[in-house]
Amino acid sequence: MGNFYLSKAAIVLSLLCSGLFRTEAQAGPQLIRHLPNLTINGFVQDQVGYVWIATNNGLCRYNGQVYRYYQHESEEPYSLPDNRVHALHVDDSGVLWIVSDSGISTYDSGHDGFESVLRGSGLHGIVPLGSRIVCYGTGGMVLVDAADRTVLQRKHAPRHCPAVLESDGKEHLWGGLPGKRSALLRYDRDLNLCDSAALPRATEFRSSCRDTLGRIWFGLQQGIFVLDPETHQAAADPALTRCANRMSGHCVTMLFPDRSGTVHIGTQGSNIHMFNVPNGVAEYNIAYRFHLSHTSDFRCGFSDSENNIWIGTGDRGYAVRHSQRKNFNSASRLARLTQGKYINAVSARKDGTLWIGSRYKGLLAYNPDAPALWYTVSNCDFMSRIASNGIESLHTGSDERLWININDRIVVCTTDRSRITGHTLLAERATVNRFCEDSGKRMWAATEKGIFVWKDDAPAGRLFAGCDVQDIIPLDDDRLLAAVSGRGIFTVSTRDFSSSLYLQPTDSMTAGALRRPSCLLRRSDGSLWIGTRFDGVVRYDPRQGFRSYTLHSGMASNEISDMTEDAIGNVWVSTSYGLSLISPAFEHVITYFQSDRLQTQQFCPHCSLSSPTALYFGGNTGLAQFSPQRILSKISQQPVPLVLREIRVNSVALTPSKTGPLTKPLNDTERIVLGHKQRNIDISYEAVAFLSPEKIRFAYRLCGRNVDNEWQYVENLSMANYSHLPAGHYVFELKARNPDGFWNEEPRRLEIVIKPSPLLTWYAFLLYILAAGTAAWFANRLFLRRRLQKIELEATRKELEREKELTNMKINFFTNISHELRTPLTLIYGPVNMLPGIQDKNRQRELINLINDSIQRLLKLVDQTLNLSRIENDTLPLSVCRQDILPVVERMMAGFACYAREKRIDISLTATPPGRMTVAVDTDKFSKILSNLISNALKYTPEEGHIAVSLTLADTLPEKLTAAASSHYLVVSVTDDGTGMSQEDVERIFERYKRLTAGEHVAAGSGIGLHYVKQLLLIHKGSIVAEVRPEGGMRFTFAIPVDESLYDIAGEPTVEVEFIDGMATAVADDSLPDAEEETREEGPRPKMVIVEDNPQLRRYCRQIFAPRFEVFTADNGSDGFDLIHTEMPDVVVTDVLMSKMDGYELCRKIKTDVLLSHIPVVILTAKVTDQDKITGYQEGADVYMTKPFNPTLLQTVIDNLLTSRSKLREMLLSGAGQPDSEPEDAEETGEIRLSAADRAFVDKLRQYVDANISDSSLSISDISAEMCMSRASFFRKIKSLTGVTPNNFILIYRLNKAAAMIRSREYRLNEIADLAGFSSQSHFSRCFKQHFGMAPKDYTDHGGGG
Repeated sequence: MGNFYLSKAAIVLSLLCSGLFRTEAQAGPQLIRHLPNLTINGFVQDQVGYVWIATNNGLCRYNGQVYRYYQHESEEPYSLPDNRVHALHVDDSGVLWIVSDSGISTYDSGHDGFESVLRGSGLHGIVPLGSRIVCYGTGGMVLVDAADRTVLQRKHAPRHCPAVLESDGKEHLWGGLPGKRSALLRYDRDLNLCDSAALPRATEFRSSCRDTLGRIWFGLQQGIFVLDPETHQAAADPALTRCANRMSGHCVTMLFPDRSGTVHIGTQGSNIHMFNVPNGVAEYNIAYRFHLSHTSDFRCGFSDSENNIWIGTGDRGYAVRHSQRKNFNSASRLARLTQGKYINAVSARKDGTLWIGSRYKGLLAYNPDAPALWYTVSNCDFMSRIASNGIESLHTGSDERLWININDRIVVCTTDRSRITGHTLLAERATVNRFCEDSGKRMWAATEKGIFVWKDDAPAGRLFAGCDVQDIIPLDDDRLLAAVSGRGIFTVSTRDFSSSLYLQPTDSMTAGALRRPSCLLRRSDGSLWIGTRFDGVVRYDPRQGFRSYTLHSGMASNEISDMTEDAIGNVWVSTSYGLSLISPAFEHVITYFQSDRLQTQQFCPHCSLSSPTALYFGGNTGLAQFSPQRILSKISQQPVPLVLREIRVNSVALTPSKTGPLTKPLNDTERIVLGHKQRNIDISYEAVAFLSPEKIRFAYRLCGRNVDNEWQYVENLSMANYSHLPAGHYVFELKARNPDGFWNEEPRRLEIVIKPSPLLTWYAFLLYILAAGTAAWFANRLFLRRRLQKIELEATRKELEREKELTNMKINFFTNISHELRTPLTLIYGPVNMLPGIQDKNRQRELINLINDSIQRLLKLVDQTLNLSRIENDTLPLSVCRQDILPVVERMMAGFACYAREKRIDISLTATPPGRMTVAVDTDKFSKILSNLISNALKYTPEEGHIAVSLTLADTLPEKLTAAASSHYLVVSVTDDGTGMSQEDVERIFERYKRLTAGEHVAAGSGIGLHYVKQLLLIHKGSIVAEVRPEGGMRFTFAIPVDESLYDIAGEPTVEVEFIDGMATAVADDSLPDAEEETREEGPRPKMVIVEDNPQLRRYCRQIFAPRFEVFTADNGSDGFDLIHTEMPDVVVTDVLMSKMDGYELCRKIKTDVLLSHIPVVILTAKVTDQDKITGYQEGADVYMTKPFNPTLLQTVIDNLLTSRSKLREMLLSGAGQPDSEPEDAEETGEIRLSAADRAFVDKLRQYVDANISDSSLSISDISAEMCMSRASFFRKIKSLTGVTPNNFILIYRLNKAAAMIRSREYRLNEIADLAGFSSQSHFSRCFKQHFGMAPKDYTDHGGGG
């Protein structure tokens, strides 16, 4: 019959989150969770659907979730006149009338407040009289016109002060006066006393109502009296008389009819009763249906629009009996037996006996006509033998035998109604999910170990061994359906036990769901329903295909426990969280939870039973058993009343006013017009529902201007927000889904119009057009005037841009070419300065040859630049002749062979066809093209690399090449396996002044070589393309048309091969002798590493320093760094622009390596700007010199560096100074300072030695381990840094410490020896004298050596 409650608490979580509840006392109505007072004086429902509740402490408006509480506030003119409210009434126009201790008032929805009609006391009741209202009480009777709310008449006579008053429906009133009275009084429409009716005996009047037959009921101090207004006598009705006799002796304090015609009778402290007027049937003592105590003081009652019955009490609030409440407890006795027990199996005999299995409490035999019996280990032999009460599965066979699965054991029992008369314990062990009997009387069990089959209790087969079979059901007489986890749905033949896959959907999601089945149901219409573990229910109909039901469809959960079909074809689905109904009649899902009075909410797998009259589902807290028809009859399709509560514009709530956009309450408004600045709208809404309001779902949208045309589905939100709406016409639509899942067919609508800005109206646009026309006329004149100025300015700007671009190109070119000129200038400047001091003629001749080669190189660079200018000015002539090109190429290759041998690069030449290759070509330009390509290949190919030159005489052009039409083409390719380049560089490599400088591809050059090559090919009507080889390196391919008809044939040319971008000839490399050929000085010499990529300059520097240094050279930074690590030199001289690693990075790596950081670094480079020097010094360079350089100056600088390093060694050994006590002008004077790495190294070493100086066993191994270095690395570091071995360094350090202690005169000599870590006094004295030249005692006498 539904769930009933006292003082129903509101569902307020969403409202709390939105800040609707007030946290402090504020003026006006408030939203509260509970009733402010438990004394209920009356109910009424308004036209919106709100229920108003009158109490002794204010008035409450209830929407099914929260109370809106109105109370008296003296400073608020629209507040409730008095907190003690006696009676309520809603007239035909929807106006709410209130009778309180302070008189009569009405509710004004516009102000959400009250307007007083009559002030005064003594009124406690209200009765409608046609279009009028009559209020009554000890203060008399008041007649009010309901239309204009004016008092028509008021009477105070003693006979006009009734205790109860009721209308007969024909504009007459019947009432009874206070105190013991023996007659009823009749009043006309003007409140005149016109008649009376005698009572059987004198009594007090307590309540009254009028039933559906027009009879007036009066509740008396002792019983009831029913008046027939037609006869002015007691109503003649035997059934009514019997009811009245039953009520005699009871004080009847409550009378009211419901919408079905039943009059509810409430007595003071002695229960509630009902009398059905249409059929004359009475029911007594029904207070339990409202969950109210029969001793309650029943004061008032009310039937709302849904025929929900509201009962108000004098001290316990109110209770509601919902007409549509679903009743899931049709057998209260069985419900009590299973309450709180874990029910996971149920089966039934044909005689109606239920077998119910509990996981922990055993087996229940239940028959409505016999005592219930529990079988447990204490009273059941087989349970005691198995030692378990845990029933897993039950099934009653066609022979009425009961199959029981207890833990993993299977028992077959013979039964007689509720008694077990015998049993057989089977040998097979498994946990059974479901038993199933086929047409051949074989029993099948779906278990976690597969399917077991028995015939006459003997094993008859086994299928799907090792598989978890969740369910098995009959498909037809010869086949069963099995749900196998991880595999799907299979058919099983009952004849030969063969199996095959039954369903194979093409949709991957459906296929995945079918591989996770939990239960099966074959419906009466032939469709198959598959419950799954995580994907809801899948329905398969051979005619319609597959359909899924999930949480999105309204299911309680996607984890399905079991399914069954009722007598009319509805499918009931139990889940891990609630019960769902899938009804073909409604075509949607309805869900029920424990709040719907389900005995359990978490249902157990494979635990359901369908009988003709009831359904059973087991769960973790009991057995849910109900009649489906009683549930279906309570399903309501009635739409939920929707209320537009408030609208906020720009965060300000609109209230009704005569001048504002809102002229009446929002819920009564159909159209609202807003200004152009009112573009942010918040609309609050709510639903009025008293049964399961938590199940209500909302959907809203704003139609118009494509703002929100799709429905927005929300659950707990009660506000729609829209911001920055453009001007236009909109319709806000709101709909809701009732607790049974039915949506409103017609949404609640609110038309919203946002006016455009005055600046966007039609008359504004007319002004704009006129203004625009006038402005256009003036603008046209101004435009024509300024157009010439703009053209002139644009021409000037373009000219300036061209000049700027040309200037930048020139600057880039001269920057590149000046760097390229500095190397040969260095090889001229240095030898010129050396010549006056050299007497050896051979040596002089070598220097003169070096100078000559450098001059020739400078001339070639100048000639190349001039030729490039002639090409661009179109003044370089083309001199084509017929000649065998192969000898030219072979001579060129021989010229490069020497340099290739030095770099150990293999260079090869192939020609197709071999032999002679006579073509029409400008030999000079061809030679320049090919020599530049080979030169570039040598420059970027590493040692041990390979360069291949290929010449082909072809009839067609290769892909990507373009040239003048010809019958023959000379196609040449130069391929290397060098460093290659990025695709971005390939696309720009032929641009003027473009040089490859990224990553390791740094190389010297002016940046005009490849541009020069391309220009020469264009003169020769050919083209060139570059490509990056996948295996590494580059391939340059060019083609020249060699058809004689294309050219003016000239005589034999003179070939002069040019090398672009600084490629030196191999002959020049042999002009300088190796350093090993110089006469060396006797004795050990300091080591020097020279890192320079130019071979001539590298040899020249080596020649300079070979007499005094042991010189080692490298041509790139990476090899140089490895060489420095190997040789540990005393000084490093390096260039900046080199391949693999530039000089800046090399310097940084040296200065940050603790093993190398003490080595002085001299940067010798052609980069001469101040920023270049700053960068060099920031990377740690000790000296930065630019090319060309004076060799004597370079030698002097390096000598000073070595001298400073020697002084630094002495300082470190003496211990007199600290690492950070260095002169401030050390950099300017060329002195070496300790680098940061060296300073940290020395400080750490001193700290460790100081901490362990008294330990005579301190070893080099201990120290090197502390310094995180190998013993060999530590030895090399100390030797390089101080010039002595680590052992000598420690000894000297100990002696210096001892000398300091002697000078302090704080210790005796024998103590000093121990503190300094000497093993004996004699050893200390001997070492001290050897180092300082005097004994320790003498050192003391001489004042510390001073």
